[in-house]
Amino acid sequence: MAAVTFDGVTLTYPGLDVPAVGDLHLEVADGELLVLAGPAGCGRSTTLRLLAGLEEVDAGRVLLDGQDVTRLSSRERDVAMVLQSYALYPHLTVGDNLGFAMRVAGIDDDEVARRVAEAAEVLDLTDQLDQTPAELTRDLRHRVAMGRAIVRAPQVFIMDDPLVTLDPAVRAATRDQLSALQRRLGVTTLYATSQPDEALAIGDRVAVLRDGVLQQCDTPQRLREAPANPFVAAYLGV
Repeated sequence: MAAVTFDGVTLTYPGLDVPAVGDLHLEVADGELLVLAGPAGCGRSTTLRLLAGLEEVDAGRVLLDGQDVTRLSSRERDVAMVLQSYALYPHLTVGDNLGFAMRVAGIDDDEVARRVAEAAEVLDLTDQLDQTPAELTRDLRHRVAMGRAIVRAPQVFIMDDPLVTLDPAVRAATRDQLSALQRRLGVTTLYATSQPDEALAIGDRVAVLRDGVLQQCDTPQRLREAPANPFVAAYLGV
């Protein structure tokens, strides 16, 4: 587990005059679930990519647990990502999908088996370990994608709108499961969503972004009671 710091982070994509992320100062506490929220183009996904090392900053620093990782590659950062696309291997069983990255990394088979069993128990997937993704519901496939991140035991989870493909009712139930799981594991998590109700429902704090600029970061209660400006109030519907 680790704290995360964005220290004046800025990124402007080539050909654009306005930064995708502009002078971002944001602290995420060890074990916190912080939600990055805002409309399309607000910079939430770019912020996650900067943390993961998938984009290079133009200015500022990214720190994990006090260590400057700004110039480290994505492989050198102890971060696990859960994306909108599950990208499961269709010819592998659930158990093999969960353990695939560890086996590629040369981790001992016994250790792989132990971590897979633990993740399956946490996610209630034990009975599905011998099934293939095609035999699973969307909800279960999402759990497998979560499990691949969990088995890595990372310092930080990054989740980029991972529930967007789910039906509303399933999405709400899965959202609650995800929130409970994060609190059980205690891993620092940054979660991006365009849905204000989802942000307010699961975040310890919510960082509202607009055009790459942080508008306000506070607890859901404080955001409801004291939005910093008309944009935040309108976006959250308060």
